[in-house]
Amino acid sequence: MHLGHNGQSCPVQRDALDDVAMAGAEEEDLAEDVSGIMGSQDTLVIAHSNGVFHHHIQWCACPGSAPHHIQLFRHGLFSASVIRPNTAFTFDVLDHFYMDAMEC
Repeated sequence: MHLGHNGQSCPVQRDALDDVAMAGAEEEDLAEDVSGIMGSQDTLVIAHSNGVFHHHIQWCACPGSAPHHIQLFRHGLFSASVIRPNTAFTFDVLDHFYMDAMEC
């Protein structure tokens, strides 16, 4: 799941990957450089009304991009933490929780 850029990969990370590949680095160096660039990809636990899922999240890394919890919020996910989000809830599951809390 790519956040920002209408579901497309962040161009900043794409350009950085191209630069590493063009530099003609050794295979080991390339793996280290790519892992550093792709360090902004995390696995996120997402709770939805029909289950709990694990998704790979690609954060937007553009200069001045929003914090991770705001990027999630813009995509309809409410982060369980604002520091380093690892879990998020869809607005649908939060609506179900609200209805259950009010009726039960």
